[in-house]
Amino acid sequence: MTFQHQSPRLSITIVTVSLLLVAIGIFLFAKHPAPATTTITPDPSHITIITSDGIKLDATFKSPVRNSLLPAVIFVHDYFHDRHQWDATLQTFIDHGFVVLSYDMRGFGNSRLPSIPASPSAHFASLPADLDAVIGYLHQQPFIDQQHISIIGTGLGANVAYQWSGTGTATTKTIVISPQLSTTLDGGVLLPFTATGTYFVGNQNDAATIKKLSDTISGPKEQTLVTDTTSGSDLLKNSTTQTTLLSWLNQ
Repeated sequence: MTFQHQSPRLSITIVTVSLLLVAIGIFLFAKHPAPATTTITPDPSHITIITSDGIKLDATFKSPVRNSLLPAVIFVHDYFHDRHQWDATLQTFIDHGFVVLSYDMRGFGNSRLPSIPASPSAHFASLPADLDAVIGYLHQQPFIDQQHISIIGTGLGANVAYQWSGTGTATTKTIVISPQLSTTLDGGVLLPFTATGTYFVGNQNDAATIKKLSDTISGPKEQTLVTDTTSGSDLLKNSTTQTTLLSWLNQ
């Protein structure tokens, strides 16, 4: 049997190449370490409210420090929006001692419908019913003053808030911002329509609609019409309007 001897030079070359590959591997790992495992912490302010007909409403719920019973405000968004329309507004109300709850109306944002409605009007007619579940959730919170739950709505959400206020139950005050003309959400389907404690806010373009809705209310009501073109939720960015509404809610 014949044995072949490996030359010392070849052995040294193999060892050198092996060490070089190890060094390259160490360098690359140090430069591009394996991605760290990311832990996603759930947002404690994100809640889900289930309506009586099984719709899951995505909502944001925040509270100031709880030293006593606190008033609450529900925020209802406009068409083509979701609850995040109010994100820039919520903290101001928290700073003034209010518990805040904004939610995606059914069919908007993450509040999915089980099927496409036959018509927008059929869908819109069911929107005030969402407030049954939202207010029911607030009634379950022991730190909320149940005698001081108010609603602020803008655009389509203003009509929803207005329509709900006419039921005469469960809420104290309603702020209606830039409402729309709507045969579905103008209070006409509610007999009797007994809205009280309503504050209308808008610009000159909203004046006719505000007058039409305001004329249906026999109880206490007030209004502010700004002279510029600001409308919708942007009206709450005006410090004077903001101060006026906060003061009215605290009365």
